[in-house]
Amino acid sequence: PIAVGDTSTIKELESSDFDTAFKQTEDRWERRLSQGIQISLPEKEVTNTFKANLIYDMMARDHVGENYIQTVNKLQYHAFWLRDGSHIMNAYDEAGYLNLVRQSLPLFMTFQKPDGLFISQRGQYDGWGQALWTFGRYYQFSHDRAFARRVFPSVLKAVRWLEQARAKDPLHIMPAGNPGDDEFHETAHVTGHNLWALAGLKEAIVLAKAVGTPAQVKEFQHEYNNYHQVLFRLLDKIGARDGEYIPPGIDVKGGQDWGNMNVLYPEILVSPDNPLVKGTLRHVRKEYAQGMITYGGYLHDYIGIRDTETELILEEQQQVIKDLYAELVHTEATHAGWEVGPLPWTTRDFHNDLAPHGWFATAYVSLLRNMMVREQGDNLHLLST
Repeated sequence: PIAVGDTSTIKELESSDFDTAFKQTEDRWERRLSQGIQISLPEKEVTNTFKANLIYDMMARDHVGENYIQTVNKLQYHAFWLRDGSHIMNAYDEAGYLNLVRQSLPLFMTFQKPDGLFISQRGQYDGWGQALWTFGRYYQFSHDRAFARRVFPSVLKAVRWLEQARAKDPLHIMPAGNPGDDEFHETAHVTGHNLWALAGLKEAIVLAKAVGTPAQVKEFQHEYNNYHQVLFRLLDKIGARDGEYIPPGIDVKGGQDWGNMNVLYPEILVSPDNPLVKGTLRHVRKEYAQGMITYGGYLHDYIGIRDTETELILEEQQQVIKDLYAELVHTEATHAGWEVGPLPWTTRDFHNDLAPHGWFATAYVSLLRNMMVREQGDNLHLLST
């Protein structure tokens, strides 16, 4: 809203016309889109959805004082969380908008507690790994050593927190948490929190190699190796019991499949031919309807895309294409995605879960980009599908 006393803006508005304002808006967004990755395909729906969802995430950014706040949308999710924010920053990295990431990262650092824990929602420890993963991913794309040096003391403090937390935990993994939504409505050692911690440690090692000491690199690598061994010893035991399926919780049965799907994506934590990968995919695929994963019986618009990213790595090209079109046929007329709401095979009404949803946006942007070009270790994969 324009303030009543802002007479110059009011006069400018009064003297403008729709066609001119529309053209100015269109030109402004076209200039923004020209600054990043360019994907050109014969099928306009695919690329227009990519462009629209980049814009939706950019629209959701707030500039308040010195902070650039990446919210999820301007509606009921008009707030910042490490979880959503980490994915959105990664999409900006991959799409070539490093300036947006650089502006947003200082806010991430404000979510570190004095003891070193990164957390934005009580009981939800995935934020620890997501913060470190975001810092490392940005460095890998930007080679911004000044940023790496600035953030590294926080990374070191975070790793020291993890070392102490694991030492105190009876399973020697990430402490039990209570997500409230996502996987559980009860306290458990959440599989996804631990997989995210390993992803964060991998990127912490990247930063240590860039600006840390040899001793710190060795410390971080030892922590990763030990943690990986402990965690996958537990998961292998569970998988042997449950048909190679990695469940949402390590010590509590049931729950919603969510972070337990993060074995190959966003970081490759095991060999792609590990039986746990396809065993978990087989189990999760039973929860699909209309080509989309379900959440509490309702269609969910974006968490299944991590399965698609996994299948991209597995070179399951036909399934990746099926998933892409399942997402496209559930977008709005303006290419927006939502979160959860419609019952399968009923209406397309997502009720109060209003679009555009920023996590769907970033999941789609990353998926299409990775279908065109993606990094896997030291290899660059072109046109995977």
